Amino acid sequence: MSNKVQPRSADIAFGATVNAVLFQQRASRKDLSKVLGVTGTMATRKLRGDVGWSLSDILKTAAWLRVPVENLLPKPTDDTVDTFAPAMLDASLVSREEDKDH
Repeated sequence: MSNKVQPRSADIAFGATVNAVLFQQRASRKDLSKVLGVTGTMATRKLRGDVGWSLSDILKTAAWLRVPVENLLPKPTDDTVDTFAPAMLDASLVSREEDKDH
């Protein structure tokens, strides 16, 4: 089994990164859905990459999570720039639960 990150779409990679931050901050998908003004089902579909993230969604999510936008953005995996890997987060960039207002 390889440790290599599987290439994926930008929406899937972004959702994977946000999901990891939600876990680290002990925030819920329900909390995210409120921030985005969507249903819980729609938030889940965004996190899975089934539904795209708008620029507004990305900015609201980063602000709410208190993580710089550039730290959430996926990275291209090759020269074709059509496959992406989730951002590799530095734990120091993720706010602790008691520092947040969820």
